[in-house]
Amino acid sequence: MNIYVDESGTFTADAARPGSWCVVAAYVSPETDRRKIEDLMRSMRRQYGGGREVKISDLPEPVYLQFLRDLARLNGLLFAVAIDVGLHDRPTISAHQAGQVTKVVEHIDKMIYPEGRAGVQNLADEIAALPLQLYTQLQCQLQLFHAVLRLAPVYFVQRFPGTLSAFRWRLDRKDTVPTPFEQAFRHILPAILQTMSMRDPMIQLIGANYRHMARFEFPDGRPPEYLKDAYGIEVESGLDVGKIVREDFKFVDSAAISGVQIADLCASGIRRLFRNKLSESKKAAALLGANMLQTERGRRVMPLITFGREAALPPEHSDLIRILEGASRAMLTRSLQDE
Repeated sequence: MNIYVDESGTFTADAARPGSWCVVAAYVSPETDRRKIEDLMRSMRRQYGGGREVKISDLPEPVYLQFLRDLARLNGLLFAVAIDVGLHDRPTISAHQAGQVTKVVEHIDKMIYPEGRAGVQNLADEIAALPLQLYTQLQCQLQLFHAVLRLAPVYFVQRFPGTLSAFRWRLDRKDTVPTPFEQAFRHILPAILQTMSMRDPMIQLIGANYRHMARFEFPDGRPPEYLKDAYGIEVESGLDVGKIVREDFKFVDSAAISGVQIADLCASGIRRLFRNKLSESKKAAALLGANMLQTERGRRVMPLITFGREAALPPEHSDLIRILEGASRAMLTRSLQDE
């Protein structure tokens, strides 16, 4: 399974400017679609980028909508998380960050091993050191990764079960060497995702063929000591989320990776959609939704992040969310829906 990730927006809080949407997106694709992805983006680069990476600003809106149609004919899934940073001020986000740090070290005094206590403290320190802009982006990315881990396997196990044998994460890098945020992100991600998966586990389909994921399971009778020692997380069964994320995780140059270019175009399109920058907004919402996956009743197909300040969506945005959800792909295959 190839997971390509990019974002759109600055994630800088400014409570004086509601409607300041930022988006992180992941395009999750089976390996069997790799050539189709390359062909799609090669054509886009040749026609609209002069051979270089194509940005949404390079595309007339009808061309962008056709790109979404072409993408919907492939077997990949689009996941996205959005936040209106215009609803938040710096003190609100700072308080949320402090609360996250407190949660991380909540049980540090109960840990037996000094190495474990040091690991937890280092994790807390890395979170506390993030600038508010990057902390905001981190929270969106955590929710995005969690959504991919929770939902993508149940979709692909019914259609391409072999794609669950490996998880390749490719994220757009911001420099030729890892930035401090990228380095911190690598450390923070596995531990927090493991705890998120315990509270809100992966959806599993009874009777489905998950044997390709067997190597990510914790062996019976062998509790994952590194989670307890390094992070204070007690887990006795289930999937080793750290292994799923760490095993093949790279920051890459988006100009060289077609899948990351797709994630960029999707994130940028969603941001434009919610900032009222697309004239054919309802059509765009339906085409974006056609690349997304339906989820359980009561959950949005595209989570919207807040830091304690809830605000009612404007009617036009509520309508767009309904269109996204109405156009999204069924989680179950037709044969299972008919049972």
